[in-house]
Amino acid sequence: MITEGKNVELTSVTTQRYYIIIIDANGETKIEAEAGSTYSIKAAGRDGWDFTGWVVDNADVVRQLDLTKADNQAFVMPAGTDVTITATYKKQRTVCPLYPSHAPEDVDRVGRR
Repeated sequence: MITEGKNVELTSVTTQRYYIIIIDANGETKIEAEAGSTYSIKAAGRDGWDFTGWVVDNADVVRQLDLTKADNQAFVMPAGTDVTITATYKKQRTVCPLYPSHAPEDVDRVGRR
C-alpha cells in the first residue's frame, strides 16, 4: 500500500528467459539458459551417418567452438539472445566391388568369361 506523503522506492526485477536449442540425431532439445553460464554440447551418434559439423546462429558462440568437432566441448551463453545449434551429418557411402575378391577362375580382371 502506498500512502501520500511517504517516500517509497520501487524496484522491479525481471528475468528474461533465453534458450539453447540443439538439433541433432536425437531430435530437438530446448533448455533454458542463463547468460554467462557454461554449457556443453556433444553430437549424438547416428548409424549410417558421419558427423560433418555444427551450424550455430550466434557469432559469440561460433568463436568459442570448433565447429568440426563432435566430441564434448563447452561455450559460455551470451546475453540477450537464444542460440540454435544444429549438428549436420552426411550419409556414409558403401562401396561394393563389382566382383568379389575371390571371383571364379573363369572370370578375368575386366569381368569377361
